[in-house]
Amino acid sequence: MNAKASWAQQAKNEGATVFNDVLQEVDDPIATLKGGGDRVAVLVPYEYLWPDNLAPFKNEKHKRFYDADLLIDHLEQAGYT
Repeated sequence: MNAKASWAQQAKNEGATVFNDVLQEVDDPIATLKGGGDRVAVLVPYEYLWPDNLAPFKNEKHKRFYDADLLIDHLEQAGYT
């Protein structure tokens, strides 16, 4: 099992809703997070450190680009602390 799958499975085993590379593509990430229940585990791409060959900031599906501040803001707006 790779590391990405491992953390997600552990979070599920502990009763969390897992949002794995989802929030950057949905229209309303705060509403999406609010639907996650009491506990969430979140993974979003951090494209600011991607090398050019991965084409950072060019994925047309991405409606926003997360950094720590934006992710924290969205989590707080959704009621997570």
